[in-house]
This record gives sequence, structure tokens and C-alpha cells, in this order.
Amino acid sequence: MRAIAYLRFSADDQAQGNSIARQTANTDGYCQRNGLERVETLVDDGYSAFKGHHMSKGALGRFLTLADEGKYKGYALVIEQMDRLSRQGIIETSDLLRRILKAGLEVHVTQTNRVIRSLDDVTTAILNVMESYAAQEYSRKLRERVASAWAAKKHNGTNGISITNKLPGWLEGRSGERIKVNEEKAKVVRQIFEWTAKGMGKRLVARRLNERKVPTFGGGKKVTEYWVHSYIHKILTNRAVLGEYQPRKGGKPDGEVRINFYPPVVTPALWERANAVRASRRTVTQNGTVTGKYAGRTGKASNLFTGLVFDATMQRPMHYSDKGKRSRPTLSTACKDINGNRPNSVIYSWFERAFLEFLSQLDWTTVLDIAESDEIKRQEEAIASLNLDIARTEEKTQELAEKFLAVKTPAAALNSLMLKLEAQIEKDRGDREARERRLAQLKREHNDLLDRSIVYDKLAKARDLETRSRLRQEIHQKVSRIDFYFNTSFRDLAEPYLTHGEPAANHTLVKVIFINGAVRWIVFEGNTFYLTWMAN
Repeated sequence: MRAIAYLRFSADDQAQGNSIARQTANTDGYCQRNGLERVETLVDDGYSAFKGHHMSKGALGRFLTLADEGKYKGYALVIEQMDRLSRQGIIETSDLLRRILKAGLEVHVTQTNRVIRSLDDVTTAILNVMESYAAQEYSRKLRERVASAWAAKKHNGTNGISITNKLPGWLEGRSGERIKVNEEKAKVVRQIFEWTAKGMGKRLVARRLNERKVPTFGGGKKVTEYWVHSYIHKILTNRAVLGEYQPRKGGKPDGEVRINFYPPVVTPALWERANAVRASRRTVTQNGTVTGKYAGRTGKASNLFTGLVFDATMQRPMHYSDKGKRSRPTLSTACKDINGNRPNSVIYSWFERAFLEFLSQLDWTTVLDIAESDEIKRQEEAIASLNLDIARTEEKTQELAEKFLAVKTPAAALNSLMLKLEAQIEKDRGDREARERRLAQLKREHNDLLDRSIVYDKLAKARDLETRSRLRQEIHQKVSRIDFYFNTSFRDLAEPYLTHGEPAANHTLVKVIFINGAVRWIVFEGNTFYLTWMAN
């Protein structure tokens, strides 16, 4: 009789010594002793019989499809033990055996020297039940032991020692070894955060890395040759760069965050700056909602006011429009209004020039990377670290609060810990306020030494991508909305703010509203403008 040998092991089986070589020797010896001619060997390497992956993804599933068609009628299927064929329990194992027998095969179990030709035999039925149950119980208990051991590693493992071979792309170290930083890759991570802090979007960051032919980290299931924006986003939101490790179970957080588990590769100050910029880059729609779209995907930074500009006359958003060399770029209303009036527009360069006049009164020197004192940098680092400490302590406080709600009478130790955490938060907040006051004083002293006319001149003439990206970010962090009023009577609207009297009806009035509530007006008369301040 011709025979098909079926060999299988999962990762757990391999750890227990159930190797392919041993199973091969076992089935070959059985075939020789019993006069069977082995004509084919099926191998499922790493597929679980407890989850049924060997049938859904492996060689056994493909074999069964052909067997159902009658290809192996009259053959013997040789297995070492019943658990090689199935660990899914009594019912599933019986169904599988019934399918194999219906296809005209016999099942030979080498370890017990047993041949299954029918499920109606009492002895066979009893043995099948016992072996199926034992195989399932073994897998269940093994899984429980593995899960328990993994949970202990996740929550109690030593900081700096890897608990798995899978680490963030900029780190190295196999399970049980000390975690090391790959400095070349860590340098790339820091560059990604630096570019983001300067106003570059994730697509632009990916493009720049590809242009410079920076190697990707790789190591995952989908290793790509080129940087993609989704992986840039993953790095920017992964707190492992700060040294944190969040244990997870089923994709959800499982227990407290472990601080200083990984070697940090990004400072809290850089993390804070980059994520503050990311938060400010979201586009605001006409009704004030925030979309998930970001500005700046073209890599040109042509428009400094993306998502901020609205036509208050037609109650519609305005967009940057560049139709090529035959016309100048404009800020234009999205479309005609319900009355059929033509879209309004203004020459973009006129408005940008007028807006940049604000530089004579606003502090945007950081856009040009003007060197600051070491003490300013130290204060910024200290404030960022305090912000991180406060956020972490607040998370612990929230977890304790949930425990308070879960029990009728909280333990004294729980109450004491809650008071201690709240006191720490108050202390850190006080330290942060003191440092913020000192930082503001240092920046005022630093800015007093600068020639603002030089700063304005450099920014107004800057056309490089990095400077304009950073300028756009500064604008989005300072301005909440810009409203254009076209061909409108302004007496009731703007008279309290204007120092030049009411403009003619064919003029355009622009209301710039800042985050702090201050208002600035720009009045256009052709391609000229004049400005006044109003602080609410």
C-alpha cells in the first residue's frame, strides 16, 4: 500500500524537541516494518494544530482538498501521534478523521501501532476520544504556562533587558540580552523628530529620507525599500523613543507603562516640540471641526495659511490657487455662492507681504534658528521633562481613581498613594511655572539684543523649504482664523479698530484673529495695505 507521511510541529512543539528529523525517522521505520511504500511526505513547519492553521494555511489543508476529489483513495496517511493531526478537541478531531476515511484513506498512528479504518469500532472510538482530549488539554495548559511566563516578563522583567527578539527598529538585542541602541538608526529617528518640529509633514519627511537614500529599518513583516509616511507616523507616536514600554494584550494596554525600560533616543523637549507641531497642523473646516488632513504634501510650502483663510462675505473657505506662469497665485473662494456670484480672490503675494509686516511686533525669531543661550535650552529641557513627569503621574492617578470606584472601602495604602501622587503633581506644576517665568524672562532679554529689521528681511525673502515650513507652523500656532470681507460696508464691523477712517466700499478688509484673542486688520487698496492693532 502506498503511504503519505504527515509531519508537523509548531513553535511550542519544536521547543519540546518534536523535530521534523525525529518524526521522519519514526514514520520511515513504521512504513518499513509494515510493508508500506512512502511515496510522499507532507510537512507543516510552524503551523499550529490547536488553532487549525495547518488546515487553513498549511500542507494538510491542500492535501485534504485533493483527497476529497479522490486523488488518494486507497492510500495510508501515516502520522506519529494523533496530536500531529489535530489538537482541536474531540468533535473537531472526529470530523477530521471522518473526512479522511470518507476520502478512502486509512490513518496509521506509529507510536501506538494503531490503524484507523472506521469510526464505528468501539475500541477505536474510545482511543480517539482519549487521545483527542489529551492533545487539546496539553495545548491549553502549555498556552497558559507560556502566557503566564510572558506576563511575568512584561510586568516584572529587568529594565534594559530584552524580553523578546522583536524590538523597535532603532534598538538591538535578542531575548534575555541587554538592549542596545543602533546609533545610525537612532540618528535617523532624531532627524525625523527635528524635521517634524520644523514643520515638515510625514509625507515630506519620507520623501526627504528617500531623496537622501537613507536605508529603511526593516525587520517587520512588510519590509519596504522606501520610507513611507505611515511608518514615519508610527515612529512619531511611539513613546519607546522616550524609553517607555507599554505592555499590551490583544492589542490593548495591559498594565502600567514601564519607564526607562528602553534606552531613550529622543529628549522630552524634542518629543514635545514635534508633537505640538503635529497637533497644530490639522486643517480646520468652515464649521470649526478638525479634519485628519495635514497641509504641505507638495513639499513647496507655497501657502503659509493653509486651513486658516475664509471668505466671510460668501461664508466659504478660501484656497491657494496657482494656475501656472500666465497668472499670479491667489487665495480664492472655493466656488460661487447660492446667488451665482463669482468667487472672490486676492493676489497671494500681496497678502503674505502684508501679513509678514507683523514681524515688526511679533517674536518669530525661532523660525530662523537664531542661536539661543545655553540657559534657555536648559530651561526648555527641564520644562519638557516636567511636562512628561506630570503626564505620567496623572495617568497613575487616573488608574488609582478607577480602583477607588471599584471598591466600596478603599485600602489605607491606596488612599495614601493617591495623596502622594497628587502632592507630586502639585509640586511639579509649581516647578514648571517657576521655570516658565524664568524662560520668558530669558527670551525677552535675548530678543532685546536682536535687530528685528534683519529678522524680518530674512524671513520675508526666505524661499527654502525648511524656513517656510517652520514659518507656516509658527503662523498656525499663533493664528486661529483669517476672515476676508470683500466689497462690504465696514463701519459697524471695523470702525473700533481702524485709524485711517472707513475704507471705500471696493476695498478688501482682512480680520486676523490670534490664538490669544488679539485682532489685527489688514485693509487692501489695490496692491497697497495699511494695518492697525486691536487686543481684546
